[in-house]
Amino acid sequence: MKRISALLLLATAPAFAAERERANPMVVAALEQDDARAAYAAAVPQLEACQKAHPNDDTCVDMAGLVASLAVDVEPRAARARFAAALALADRTVQPEGEDHARLAGSLASVLAGEGRAREAVPHAQRSARLWAAARGATAQRAVDAALFEASLYGLVGQGDAAVARLRPLLAAAVAAKAGPQVELALRRGLADALVAIGDTRGAEGAYRDALPLALALKDADSEQAILLDLAKLLAARGEKAGAAALARRVVASVRPGSARALRAAELIAAAPVAPEEAMLRAQVDRIRRDQGAGSPALPLAEARLAIWLEEHGRRAETVDMMKRINAALADPATLPRVRNGIFWSFAGYHLRRGAHADALAAFAAAHRAALLAFDEADPLLIEQEAGYGGAAMIAGDNSRARRLLMSAQLRTLRRLAATPDFDAPAQAELRSRAPLFRWLVRTDWQLAAAGR
Repeated sequence: MKRISALLLLATAPAFAAERERANPMVVAALEQDDARAAYAAAVPQLEACQKAHPNDDTCVDMAGLVASLAVDVEPRAARARFAAALALADRTVQPEGEDHARLAGSLASVLAGEGRAREAVPHAQRSARLWAAARGATAQRAVDAALFEASLYGLVGQGDAAVARLRPLLAAAVAAKAGPQVELALRRGLADALVAIGDTRGAEGAYRDALPLALALKDADSEQAILLDLAKLLAARGEKAGAAALARRVVASVRPGSARALRAAELIAAAPVAPEEAMLRAQVDRIRRDQGAGSPALPLAEARLAIWLEEHGRRAETVDMMKRINAALADPATLPRVRNGIFWSFAGYHLRRGAHADALAAFAAAHRAALLAFDEADPLLIEQEAGYGGAAMIAGDNSRARRLLMSAQLRTLRRLAATPDFDAPAQAELRSRAPLFRWLVRTDWQLAAAGR
């Protein structure tokens, strides 16, 4: 067997293998060139011919899985039916149940979840997790990933307690079995998220704090930043703004300036007691002006953040000169799209926080236009901003706009993961960070359905 990276779906849906000796050379060549559309066009008739020649044995199961995985990108409306058919074929021809069934069931669950059909996805995710545990052991990475996906679906269908009940004993088993820091890290983060969902903030805080040293030991910067930010948001929600700001500053120090995480961390810092935050923002402005000059393209963005902070603390009079410079930068066609994006994104968050939804959506739209010019199609920041813009539209009640943006962010995520040579830990961590995207899609679908659209 040769594992071919045709398309990576979700944590439970790795690329399917095709046997080179039976594969159409056109399929193999297209896959080697990462041309999913050409591979799909060649693989579909090959699958049909295989099924006609071998209707009652397992010869075609691999090819059926490959075709289904390609359909996610090439013919997404057919992907669910393709995976369902592939799973039915495996059920009929491959006994006893094993990894083929686990992989296909997990993939079908992932596609259903991506379509907002989380309730239908649950039994398939449960089956996948059960079979991976039987095949590899309950605390193996693949089995744990499947269990985490299963638990995330419980949260989507309003069964948060079931998610906690699923993950807590699995974490204990993983610790007892010394399953490894990556497994333990994933489970502690998953448990923390599940505890937040049911309102157990104290338990969630403990789980996040237990996960943090594991991320540091693994030098997993993405997980470290995500945990710090999640913990900071949790503390802020409890009114512990100084503690939240301290964690947020750690995030700011390690993330890319202007990223969604940096912006969210800056918001948490700005919400803390006045003096330290103002000092930090002014120090940033002063440092840019000193090191890069008054004409630095980064200066308007830094001043925009300081102006917003001052505005939110009732000190509008101090922002007048800064706002003149910021508006001049936005009116100047030479201003870099990345700077324009950061300024509009900052103001969008400000308007959203004060409940001015129309102003927020206008600013988000301007930030999005700039982001399309500033970032590559699959840039994580563009994905994060489309998801954030979609979430804001959802809050504002514009569910049609929200769904369009969230679906775009989902597609960009799938394309980004499709380019990953192997579904490694960073890719899995990135996927897990997209969980709110799928939850928001479910919510907008339900709201649109309720409105008869």
